[in-house]
Amino acid sequence: MDWPWDDEHRVEIHFTPSMDANPWVDRLLQRFFENQAEACFDNKTWMGFAIPTKVVNGVFLMHHAKRHFINQGIGLRHVIDYALLLRTLSEEEKRDVWQLMGQFDLQRFATGVMYVITEVLGEKMSAEMKTVGWETDKKRGEYLLKEIIKGGNFGHHYKREVRKESAISRWLWFMAVALKRMRFFPSEAFWSFVFRLRLGWSNIKERKLHNHEN
Repeated sequence: MDWPWDDEHRVEIHFTPSMDANPWVDRLLQRFFENQAEACFDNKTWMGFAIPTKVVNGVFLMHHAKRHFINQGIGLRHVIDYALLLRTLSEEEKRDVWQLMGQFDLQRFATGVMYVITEVLGEKMSAEMKTVGWETDKKRGEYLLKEIIKGGNFGHHYKREVRKESAISRWLWFMAVALKRMRFFPSEAFWSFVFRLRLGWSNIKERKLHNHEN
């Protein structure tokens, strides 16, 4: 939700770290965040504020990047953030994160991210990471990198004027992006498409009801 902080600064408050378009995955994800909430609120920095634990961050950052990429686009900074996080994880934490990503339908996207991390940023996976399951996928990674360069964060660099046009034009663009991702990320793109379809239909019904009442 947007919070009216003041006239100059916009504040966006999240009531959950992230959400998934797949209802079954989202149920598991929300349960995970709820179960980890106490540990995260107790995990305070030397400055006094709480931050997610490393394992929670390992799941959250990957899911956040996946969600933005499937719907709009991400920048290289998302990948750099994850590479820096990996440097801080122990082998046991890396094993835990990879297993959790399997539960939340993240491993397919993660293999593309890991390809960019290893081939572009020069961060090499340790033998222990490979032993516990971490992988790279060249085709997904090359596609991910191409879209990162072409679109950037939130897809701002795509040549699209629809962001300035009607809500319907923007909705159609989101639908088109989901279909475009289908080849390399079929499950994620499918559920994003379904979510956008339901959201669009819900908005149409709401407008019809509003017009009828007026």
